[in-house]
Amino acid sequence: MTTITGAERSTDGTPMPGLDAMQRRGLIVGVLALVLALLGGLLNRGAFFQAYLLGYLFWTGIGVGCLGLLMLHHLVGGRWGFAIQRLLEAGVRTLPLMALLFLPILFGLQDLYVWARPEVMAADALLQFKQRYLNGPAFFGRAAFYFLIWIGSGMILTMLSARQDQGIDTGRLTRRLQVWSGPGLVLYGFAVTFAAVDWVMSLEPHWYSTIYGVVFLVGQVYDYLHLGFGITDTAFGSTFYTLTGFHGAHVLGGAIMLSVILYRGLAGQFSARHHDAVEATSLYWHFVDVVWIALFSTLYLL
Repeated sequence: MTTITGAERSTDGTPMPGLDAMQRRGLIVGVLALVLALLGGLLNRGAFFQAYLLGYLFWTGIGVGCLGLLMLHHLVGGRWGFAIQRLLEAGVRTLPLMALLFLPILFGLQDLYVWARPEVMAADALLQFKQRYLNGPAFFGRAAFYFLIWIGSGMILTMLSARQDQGIDTGRLTRRLQVWSGPGLVLYGFAVTFAAVDWVMSLEPHWYSTIYGVVFLVGQVYDYLHLGFGITDTAFGSTFYTLTGFHGAHVLGGAIMLSVILYRGLAGQFSARHHDAVEATSLYWHFVDVVWIALFSTLYLL
């Protein structure tokens, strides 16, 4: 007689033979990869932390992207999100683990970021100007705040969704999900924007990007022209066009902002002391970059 363990059953009790074996193989592969990564860290510390940060951004982007899509679904409603809601909630539940996995970056801060090296900071006037923002305690304090927003929002949404599944006062719970998702998306946007500045932009504090928006818009139009499905064909098609369309609008708005900045710059309206609009536009574009990473990971890779 074959016994099916709890780990080999789906949420509705349907047997799923072989799931335990798959989990064991995944655990073995993960342990071996961890050992190889640690050996690589001993041989080349700088390359190890660069690779770690790249992988960390990818997997964190999936969880954060799932959270954004989940809040969007609860806010606007519609049937398009029901097909992927459980997948989004599963992705959101990885965020506490990603918060824990952020800790190794503490040990590689100077290997990753030039502003964390005292000798570089002392010789660079621009970095000295940014030192009140770019420093270790502030860096990790802001990261804790970002994860507090993401994890807290995810816990609230998944808790209310689980109660909704029990069929108890679903109308009120649906309204609560919608009410939370509105401000939650605003907080989400701010957290993603500043996380992008901290974790990615500050790798090269002197770098600015002005062409990304045009490249994205051209690529998005090309993508739309060569897709094999329409906006009303499937739930995925509706989701794809809705999300990428909104993101295209963000990019178009950013391109307009850059045009205004260019005009004002040519008119001599900015200086080393008065350039708030330039900084604000830069922050906006790094937010757009991170949103696209999340969308690409969710729509193209999953």
